[in-house]
Parts: sequence; structure tokens; C-alpha cells
Amino acid sequence: MLNQEQLRFLLDHKIPISSVFDATGMNKAGYQKAMEDLEKSFAYGVTPCSKAGHTLRTKAGHCIQCNVSRIAFQLRSKATAHIYIAGSYKRKLIKVGSSIDIDDRLHKLNEYKYGGVSDWSMLASAFQDKAGRIENYIHDKLKEYNVEGSYMREGKKQQCYELFRCNFDDAYKPLKAIAGKSVRLRCSSEKQAQTVYNFR
Repeated sequence: MLNQEQLRFLLDHKIPISSVFDATGMNKAGYQKAMEDLEKSFAYGVTPCSKAGHTLRTKAGHCIQCNVSRIAFQLRSKATAHIYIAGSYKRKLIKVGSSIDIDDRLHKLNEYKYGGVSDWSMLASAFQDKAGRIENYIHDKLKEYNVEGSYMREGKKQQCYELFRCNFDDAYKPLKAIAGKSVRLRCSSEKQAQTVYNFR
């Protein structure tokens, strides 16, 4: 689990929480493969760095707390991506994330039972520059509704943080305010999403 120092570091450096992977108990090859599958940029719970004992690293194994220049390099590859809103009716959760391939992301969310459920539906998305920054902005708008969850990966429990018990509109309005006409509904209608995914 991320500690308060790590959470503060991620916030200070504007790193989306959805870019971070819990690699506790995994070897480097294992967490690199998992990070590729889930489009994660950074890992925590890894072997502490020799310089200061930090455990936040890039996918390649570099400590980002000792060398913050690695952060921009990692995030650049996800600079343009789909910001998406997904919903789980079963657990009454909204997820806001970003992905290069949202169809594959939806498949992985359900395959891994992200947040403990496999009924995720893709509700809306927008293909945007500075995707990480926009994702962070929406997460900040929703922080009062934030809940922690987990999922299983290769028999190990992984934490996930970018889950919210809120209404679809709570996430949709800030996305639409930024992305405008590029927002694409992926459910049958906005009204359906507002009615079905209404969790607070």
C-alpha cells in the first residue's frame, strides 16, 4: 500500500494515481509484464533503492524519487491518450483513467476484476493531449468520493486508488468542460448513464 510520503510525492509531481502499480512481492520481470498489460508507468513496493531506500520506480527499475527527471520521460509516452469514465453497477463505483486502447483496457478491468468486480462498462471517453494532467484534474474534483479497492494479479492482491463512489455526472461534467465536443458517449445515452450510474 502507498504510504503518506509516497502519496504526497505523487501529488507534488502530478503523477496520476492510475499510473502506479503495486509490485509488492513480485520480481522485476513479473511486474514489468503486468505494467505493460495495464499501461502503468511506475511501480511501488519494489526493492528499495541503494541510495535512499525509496520504493517508487519506473518500469525499467529507476528510482523516481532520487531522479525526478525520469518522471517526465515516462509520462511523455502517455501524453496523448483516451481519458475514460467506466462504471460498475454491482459495486456502485466510477473509475476515471486514461489509456491508449480503451477497448483493451475495459477487457483488462473485467478480466482482473478491478476493484473486486467484473461488470465494468465503458461510459464515456475523450482523446486528449496532456491526458495525465486532465486525469489528475478530474481525480482532484472527485477526491471527496474516493474509495480504495483491490484486484488479484497472479495470485497477489493489488491495491487500486482511482475509484470513486459518485454519480456519472460528477465525472462527466469536468471531462466535458475540458474536452467539449471530443467527448464520446460509449453507453446508449447520457440519460441512461445519469440514471443507472447514480451512486450518491
